[in-house]
Formats: sequence, structure tokens, C-alpha cells
Amino acid sequence: MNKKIALTLAIGSTLLLAGCSSGPDDQTMSQIKSLNGQIEQLNNEIATLKQDQSRTEMKATDAEILRTQQKRTSQLKKKR
Repeated sequence: MNKKIALTLAIGSTLLLAGCSSGPDDQTMSQIKSLNGQIEQLNNEIATLKQDQSRTEMKATDAEILRTQQKRTSQLKKKR
């Protein structure tokens, strides 16, 4: 998350400096393209982490359901 804020600030600073000139020079455009690439990479990482989190939560839910079912089965066997 801090990387995203830092990248946003860097882009904002670059655009502010570029706005003071008649147009962005090649170096500024190169920096912007690089930062946009980093932002895209971070967004992809975020999406992957969200998918991983979702899968992990589903596994945890499935494990809890199984544990509850096993506990109920065990209790039923003890009553017989």
C-alpha cells in the first residue's frame, strides 16, 4: 500500500514539474511510462493476493464445516 502511495506521489510530482514546461521531455515521459508499468505490476500483485486470500478463506470455511460435521458425527456415535 505504501508503494502505491509513493508511486502516486512520484507521478504527481512528475506531472507537476512537467506542467511547468511547454511539454514533457523524453526523460519525463520515460519516467511516467516506468511508473505506470510499476503501478500496473502492483495492481496485478494486489489482484493475485486478493484471489489467494479468497481461496484461503474458502479453505478455512470448508475446514470449519468439516470439523463441525465430524464433531456432530462423533457426538451421535457416543449417544448410541
